[in-house]
Amino acid sequence: MGNHEEEKRCPACGRGFSCGARVGRCWCMALPPLEHPPPYRDCLCPDCLRAWSAAEAGGQGQDGVPVAPGKAAGSGGVEV
Repeated sequence: MGNHEEEKRCPACGRGFSCGARVGRCWCMALPPLEHPPPYRDCLCPDCLRAWSAAEAGGQGQDGVPVAPGKAAGSGGVEV
């Protein structure tokens, strides 16, 4: 494990971003824990994770599951 942030690509929007989770200092650690984590295998970019967190807090989506960024509420919830 190095001591540098990892460059990643958001699986939700395709935007590139830096992730510092492996080195213990990622921007995402400042966000509250999610009850319903996004259904992706990798990290989301700051904008998409904040949107997911806001949707979860607002109770948007079906059965309490937030709507993924770019999806309309009532369109089946998340898109993988």
